[in-house]
Amino acid sequence: MAGGDVSPNIGRIVERIMPAVKIARQRGLDEEGTLRVAIEENVKLQMGNAVKESEVLHELVEKKKLRIVGGVYSLRDGRVKLLPTRE
Repeated sequence: MAGGDVSPNIGRIVERIMPAVKIARQRGLDEEGTLRVAIEENVKLQMGNAVKESEVLHELVEKKKLRIVGGVYSLRDGRVKLLPTRE
């Protein structure tokens, strides 16, 4: 974020992805590996946030009427890599 101010909307996005970035940086990977891990961790964290922030989703997941599945879309080849789910 060096180099100046950002709009409030961009700032909120950065706040939401920073936990995933911190997790990825702790792994000591190269730049590409860190990016890959940060993206996957962000998907997992946002899935959890969605359930925590929505009473409806939380209730449906608890009753096993809904399962949240995360995936990462590749801009290179158009494929979606599904992430392992927790049961």
